Amino acid sequence: MLKVVLRFLLSTVVWVSVAHAHPHSWIDVQTTLTLDADGNLIEITQLWEFDEVYSRIALETVTKEYENEMLGLEMLAQDMVTNLKPYKYFSSLQLDKIDIPLSKPVYAKFEPYSEQRKLKLKQIFAFDTPVKLAGKAITWSVFDPTYYVAMNHHSADAVNVIANEKTRCAKQFKLPSPTQEDIDYAASLDQTQRDSDGLGQLFSERVTIQCN
Repeated sequence: MLKVVLRFLLSTVVWVSVAHAHPHSWIDVQTTLTLDADGNLIEITQLWEFDEVYSRIALETVTKEYENEMLGLEMLAQDMVTNLKPYKYFSSLQLDKIDIPLSKPVYAKFEPYSEQRKLKLKQIFAFDTPVKLAGKAITWSVFDPTYYVAMNHHSADAVNVIANEKTRCAKQFKLPSPTQEDIDYAASLDQTQRDSDGLGQLFSERVTIQCN
């Protein structure tokens, strides 16, 4: 399963592993939730910043394959969206512990990269029907189910809510709390090749948002 996850995440990009334990790749995540005038959720914007090693290999590969960096990145973004769909785009949205599915992003493109040439993928998920919050709690988390890729917001500041002046929202950022057994299991996977589905959730951050 690890090879499958790696293949669909990197799409046509060739990956050279630089480590022998989980995780093998790192993504810094920023999330913005947009509410309408009535305080209902209408849009979620994600920004994924990939680590330097992956970014370098991806840029070299798409440039070689398409002979045009911009075209190659456009194709890579679309491939990622297509291949992440069965995995719910590595994103979990719950409203009072009830799953709210995300539709295909209406926007998915790589932003201009940083001086370190780190790739940044921007995705926008829109809701045809606003998600009525009505005082209910939103729980948001982003993770690779197998933990092959570590995905982190790092702090509550990386999750923002855009709302009108009348809407007040409070955030609670909860760090993962895997057991030592979970940690040891994750570190052993490359040596034993055991199945890791569901492992990523044990290492995922959770942000709970309550708006009035």
